[in-house]
Amino acid sequence: MADQDTGLYEYLTPAIVADFQGTGMPALLETLQTPELLDVKACEITSLIFTEILMLVQTHELTLGQAVEFMKLAITDERKAIVLCQVFDVFPSDSTVEALITRLHKDEHVLNASTLALHVDSDTLVNIGIVPAANLNRQMNTRKRDEYFTQKKFNLFHEEYEGFSILLNEFHSFFGNEENEFLVDHAVNVVYSLIGHYMLDPNRVLDVLIDICANYVVGNHRFIVGFLQEISMVATSGRILQCGI
Repeated sequence: MADQDTGLYEYLTPAIVADFQGTGMPALLETLQTPELLDVKACEITSLIFTEILMLVQTHELTLGQAVEFMKLAITDERKAIVLCQVFDVFPSDSTVEALITRLHKDEHVLNASTLALHVDSDTLVNIGIVPAANLNRQMNTRKRDEYFTQKKFNLFHEEYEGFSILLNEFHSFFGNEENEFLVDHAVNVVYSLIGHYMLDPNRVLDVLIDICANYVVGNHRFIVGFLQEISMVATSGRILQCGI
């Protein structure tokens, strides 16, 4: 419950704040270190106490030095460090909060860079100088390029080799049939089924099939032309996408 006098604070009551350097800080630390609490409840209490500390620092009811001293004693494991970073991430950022993060990271070594990077937004990391803006922008641009603009390189040894092996065998058998021009629909269904069953990349499948067809043009041109026309219609109609790709 919130404190009846202020209506705001559940743990940092006026009595705790008034004697923060005396009995107030030990009382809060004892609350944080209660062993019988479940992890979820302990995290909730930790988050609330850290939030109230930041609120009082922003209103200058606690000094930055008092907050730093408390955090040094309160953060006894990585779980509490993560909770504090999560509070930082959702708390309205200003120069006071950023100064607190900076001191806990650079001066007191309470928060390590990897924990901050995982749980605090990039703008705050740049503002407090943990990550140089130029480096962050370069890394973000590189990640975006790799994710959205870099073409994948295909390698049969790293893909579903069984599916491609069956695909090759099936098509070699089609070219061995003298009446393969009547097997176009069957060939399309075979390709369609293999793509869906083995989750093959349709573009890579088409690339492989064109390579095969290029070696069997003589005597099989009707089958090849009919197949490519039909497979083009299948891809356009979206049937390949519906099979799970």
